[in-house]
Amino acid sequence: MKEINYISEIVNKAKKNNVLAQKILYETFAKEMLLLSYRMVGNMEEAKDILQESFIKAFQNIDKLKEPSKFKSWLKRIIINNCLQHIKRRIYFENVDFVSDVIDENEERWYEEVSFEQITGEIQKLPIGCKQIFILYLFENYKHKEISELLNISESTSKSQYQRALKLLQEKLKNYLQ
Repeated sequence: MKEINYISEIVNKAKKNNVLAQKILYETFAKEMLLLSYRMVGNMEEAKDILQESFIKAFQNIDKLKEPSKFKSWLKRIIINNCLQHIKRRIYFENVDFVSDVIDENEERWYEEVSFEQITGEIQKLPIGCKQIFILYLFENYKHKEISELLNISESTSKSQYQRALKLLQEKLKNYLQ
């Protein structure tokens, strides 16, 4: 509760164009938002640019934030929207049929042999459309309904692209073991 009050206090100061308060907000959330941006776009330089643009946009519009305690989720939405705008030209969502047999629960636990670096590397190599859905769903805890609204696609497309990402990832990671 103290953290929420602290953030609210800092946000209220930032609303009054207090540069120190803006700096504190940036330092508090920059690393986490940079990681989100990097996962979304897959390029660190682009992620840094998006981070900067997002903070500028946030500070320019901070007076529109009605609940200062929700600054982090509001900033996260700005980051995600900026990432999506950035890659919109490259995104192509295929309407793939829903794949229900991606992971066989009886199958051995082959994935325990794969390193974290191999997994994150292969996630970055996924096709851009299913990669974005995979990241939003798995890492950012968005529901398929929210993803469909955010990306202006159907909920079934979101689900099928997520399943497609799982299947591709499973196939690529199994190659490391062979």
